[in-house]
Amino acid sequence: MSELDNSPSHSRPRSIGRFEFLAYLSLVLLICMFALTPEPSHDPETTQWQAIAPAVLIYAVGKWVLIFATAVGQQNWARWLYSALVVLDVAIVVIALVPPGDSVFAPSDIFLALFLLADIATVYFAFSLESDAWFDHPRPGSPLDRV
Repeated sequence: MSELDNSPSHSRPRSIGRFEFLAYLSLVLLICMFALTPEPSHDPETTQWQAIAPAVLIYAVGKWVLIFATAVGQQNWARWLYSALVVLDVAIVVIALVPPGDSVFAPSDIFLALFLLADIATVYFAFSLESDAWFDHPRPGSPLDRV
């Protein structure tokens, strides 16, 4: 058993595969949620639409880079930064986006809830025991190590 633990080629655990799948799914849900946001924010003439669209795009690309660095590049710093963004997502939704007493659910609210559930699940899988062991033993020649 100790020979397996000391082998230089640790295969990627299932929890990292689940992390990657759910993380990319959360990005798709984020874009769907943004696309289904009720008017007037989708009126091309308003500055709100012009201000939010680039921010969502930058956020999605940044999150995609962190997902790739975590799941493919086996970078522990990316896992921690991604998890910090998930905590920030939850805090923003709880504090700013959910008005008190709002009981009417729009389609975008369903995507928001699914987005948050997928995000929270990614953190669980990123910090599972098998994931921790995988991050503790980085494989040589990782794509991001060459940078």
